Amino acid sequence: MPDRPAAEPEQYYQGAPRLFVADGLYDDLRERAAEIVEPIATRPHGIRDFSIRDPNGVVLVFGQAAC
Repeated sequence: MPDRPAAEPEQYYQGAPRLFVADGLYDDLRERAAEIVEPIATRPHGIRDFSIRDPNGVVLVFGQAAC
C-alpha cells in the first residue's frame, strides 16, 4: 500500500454504520489504545456516540440510537 500523507487533524468522517453495540465497540477500541476524541455519551438529540482519531489523523464518529 503506498504511503499517504497524514490528514489534517480537523478532518472528520461521519458515516452511518448501523451499530447496535456502540458501548462494546467503544470498550474494545479503548482496550486497543485508540485515541478517543470524544468519550461515549448519550447526546440530547437521542444518539449515543463517540469519536476516535485514526492513525492518519481523521476523526471517526460511531453511534447508535439511544433507545
